[in-house]
Amino acid sequence: MPPTATIPDANAGSAKPVTIATITLTGDNGNYTLTQPSGITVDITPASQPAPSAPVAATITTTSVTLAVITNAEYRIATEGAWQDLPLFENLLPNTGYSFQARIKATADGNYAASPASDPSAPITTLKEDIEIAIDDLPFEDLIPNGSISYNVTCGADITIEVSAPGRAVSITINGVTVPQGIITLRNGDNTIIITIDDVTYTLIVNKPIDFDEMVIVRWENTMTVREEFTGAGYTYQWYTDNGALLYTGIRYSEPDAGYLSSGYSLVVTNAAGDIVFRSCPSGDLSLKTSIIVKAYPNPVSTGATLYMEVEANEYEDLLQGAVIEIYNITGTRIGYIPVQGRLTPITPNYGQGTYIFVLKGDGFSRELRVVVE
Repeated sequence: MPPTATIPDANAGSAKPVTIATITLTGDNGNYTLTQPSGITVDITPASQPAPSAPVAATITTTSVTLAVITNAEYRIATEGAWQDLPLFENLLPNTGYSFQARIKATADGNYAASPASDPSAPITTLKEDIEIAIDDLPFEDLIPNGSISYNVTCGADITIEVSAPGRAVSITINGVTVPQGIITLRNGDNTIIITIDDVTYTLIVNKPIDFDEMVIVRWENTMTVREEFTGAGYTYQWYTDNGALLYTGIRYSEPDAGYLSSGYSLVVTNAAGDIVFRSCPSGDLSLKTSIIVKAYPNPVSTGATLYMEVEANEYEDLLQGAVIEIYNITGTRIGYIPVQGRLTPITPNYGQGTYIFVLKGDGFSRELRVVVE
């Protein structure tokens, strides 16, 4: 008679005891004693289950998705979400696509392991809220719930914001100040606009260009310089032509030609991270002034004789108004001060013999000449 074995607990597990029965010997067994075996165990592993099909949506709202029920399944947002028994997913963002997975749960007795996860579902998009946000020509779809985007306006422009959200709490702030809907006045540079609808925020970083003349001083010797209030540690200054070509990087730009040029320019100031801090409007046609040429004669000049300081400024002589000539001795002490009298300024140097430094100073430029008095 063949032996039989029984496993009192046949559920999956390790070291399950086995009882062996009805072991018999045949033939001449008079010389043997038969002892039933004991201490025999077996390991029983859970059976596998096939993965289900990808889940599909049963109902969709602006902030939730309910999946169609799969028998004995659990669900998650693909592919790293936590598994849950309910097919309902809440607190989702409106108008946003989500993919989901399902798997068959392990059985309570442990005899069947959880199945592999299904393929991710095709994106299931929550409904668009019953709200509309109109911001100039910016598409509403570009706005990110609980996120931010950047938006540039043209020179001199402000922005118009209109929000339609029936039955909802709406607020708009610009740079921390609450404002009504409609035309919103922007400051130069970056503006942070936050639109809040109930507990969802839409953040818009709006950059308004600054008038070129506010950012730049145009100096006489073909040089444009960034005004001090637009400078800062770690800033980079980029000068562009009116067609968008980068001319130069630095706090000031000088045209290399000796004549004067008419062109359009713009300036972009960025911080160490590369973010735009300020940007100018185009200058329009801008004539950079000719270089100022200064002469002194006779040089050397005799004590008590008349010295003439001649300034060649071509058609820009009117800019000499307010210019002065400062006189310094060789040690750097100022010993004289004379207003410029147009193109030709007479000076009588009664300072004794020696070498003197004559400095012509105007708005944004200076010129030095050494004059010898005999």
